[in-house]
Amino acid sequence: MINKLYSFGDFTGQSFTNAVVEDFNDTVIKGSCFYQEYHVDSDIFPAGMTGVTFVNCNLDNVKIPKGNTVEGGCNRRIRVQNDGVDWILGGDLKPTEPVNKKLHIKRLLNIDPRKIPKIKDVKTVFKDKKDGRLY
Repeated sequence: MINKLYSFGDFTGQSFTNAVVEDFNDTVIKGSCFYQEYHVDSDIFPAGMTGVTFVNCNLDNVKIPKGNTVEGGCNRRIRVQNDGVDWILGGDLKPTEPVNKKLHIKRLLNIDPRKIPKIKDVKTVFKDKKDGRLY
């Protein structure tokens, strides 16, 4: 059964820990964004939620409780690094590659996590080597 309450919505940064679990259980949630920007592995769903299938949803930085499945979409760990760029994190929570790696390669920007500045520099500006634009 398609979950009409939580399908095709933007729930970025929201928590549902106090929501009615029956509104989730044994349903299909399609095309929604539950992205959490600031906390990796965020527990945002109500305790006891089971039987939910997330189809083509953005579940980045969201912990999916056992007994639920993800089909398509994304469920990555992401964090902004000292270079001001969103990087995908590995199991050790260390950056592995920029979220938009293809764009970084195209614009000749850094894709090596070892080259991320150790200290956050709010004055850091990136110059595109192809067209000279500043980022």
